[in-house]
Amino acid sequence: EAKGNLYDGGFVQDLDAELEKDGGDGVDDHSDLRAIAASLGHEDFQERVNGVAELVDLDRFLTFFALERMVAHWDGYCNNANNYRLYLDPESNRAVFLLSPASKKIGG
Repeated sequence: EAKGNLYDGGFVQDLDAELEKDGGDGVDDHSDLRAIAASLGHEDFQERVNGVAELVDLDRFLTFFALERMVAHWDGYCNNANNYRLYLDPESNRAVFLLSPASKKIGG
């Protein structure tokens, strides 16, 4: 479903930055990103995990994370908060991290 918001991670910008919205029919006020960032701010570990799990597809994030590490993608999200896209899937209502098309050379 291509109607969800797609954000460009920009240059070394995490989710709490004003990421550029590249597409999607969702809200245009970054409230979706602020909700994810706020869920990461819970002091209680279990509340933080539960909050993030409602907003981010954690299985897909862990796969994304593992792939970045396996190919030594030093300039990606997991190592540098860089060269990534974030897609808000309107069907699952959860975020999915994607490699940036700008990530032409991975690992070297």
